[in-house]
Amino acid sequence: TAAPMKIAIVGSGIVGGTLGGVWSKAGHQVMFSDRDPASAKARAAENPGATSGTVQQAIAFGTVILIAIPFGAWPEFARENGAELKGKTIFETTNPTAPRDGDLVAAALAKGSGVAVAEFLPGVHVARGFNTFGAAMMANPLGLLIGGIAAAIAAAFLFRDQIKAAIGVDVIGVIKDSANKVIGFFVGAYNAVKDAWRDLPTFFSALGK
Repeated sequence: TAAPMKIAIVGSGIVGGTLGGVWSKAGHQVMFSDRDPASAKARAAENPGATSGTVQQAIAFGTVILIAIPFGAWPEFARENGAELKGKTIFETTNPTAPRDGDLVAAALAKGSGVAVAEFLPGVHVARGFNTFGAAMMANPLGLLIGGIAAAIAAAFLFRDQIKAAIGVDVIGVIKDSANKVIGFFVGAYNAVKDAWRDLPTFFSALGK
């Protein structure tokens, strides 16, 4: 098990608040911050042992910093906080959307939003993630595993005849015959996903070394 880390959350809404809660429950030291101080305080109150502070306090506190803000806020955020972030490791979750983020979106999507964020923050180690699934799955990694397995089984049922014609195997029959093995794998995989989720900040911190 990795040693507890100091994790700063900048943007304590649905994504930042959810992930901060997961890591706090896993034993990491978490400080929440937000442009609305009440939001950060509420998240800290939900997670015993977590704290809240200003964005600047959170940046100073964190060994790893999760930044979950709208893409359109990045230029101003970088101007205000880029110097303090230099040499640190952040990971950001932003998906640019035109109705919310305006003229920045076209250029960001053309080069890649992760590249665009890195350009806003020279000298900062930037990683990107948590932008392809919802907060409910972030809160419970079991949801990710169940979702993937359910999608695969649903596809097998929908295309049962086509798959059998193509490969000569009734995949549904195989699934039924292998139920016990699948359950055993599921339990082991869930534990692996849970451990990886808990230790993910450590992984991102290592990227900057």
